[in-house]
Amino acid sequence: MSGPDDLKLGHWAATATVNSTRRNLFYLEPGRERHIGTLIGGSRTGIAQFDADCEHIVRALAHYDAAIAVMRQHIVPEAVCDLDRSGNAGAGAVGSRDGVCWRKIEHG
Repeated sequence: MSGPDDLKLGHWAATATVNSTRRNLFYLEPGRERHIGTLIGGSRTGIAQFDADCEHIVRALAHYDAAIAVMRQHIVPEAVCDLDRSGNAGAGAVGSRDGVCWRKIEHG
């Protein structure tokens, strides 16, 4: 359910509350829905700026998710990776996280 003052883009939503200087921030991916927190404006006279800021936050989060999705199309996890003794990714790997190395897919 959404109201006319709710901001939604991608899996992110900032929903209006009864207080005009507060919005609830939600992540709404099916199966992973959760309340992130409450955004609180600092001024009752700056409500228009608060609304614009909330819209920027929702847009930024949605764009971030989109950028990560594009990146994942071009970088794949390697089951076996050349790690040096300190756990850093070896030659050909872009980086490592949680013991998994990543490399770029070369399209040619």
